Amino acid sequence: MLEKDRKRQIEKLRSVCPKCGNKHTARIIYGMPVMDEEMEKAEAEGKIWFGGCCLEDYRCYCSNCELKF
Repeated sequence: MLEKDRKRQIEKLRSVCPKCGNKHTARIIYGMPVMDEEMEKAEAEGKIWFGGCCLEDYRCYCSNCELKF
């Protein structure tokens, strides 16, 4: 997959926080992902958040109010 396409898909998955209205939420990644430079960069930029190994129904995380939704 091209880098541009991957970034576009991540942006589509991001949502607005229903509690505080923050538009810069992170996609929650569950399990044990393979960490590469791209994943580390996405985490540092707040685009993804690691939810651990136990699957939950949440798909987004707000770094502003710490809500998982």
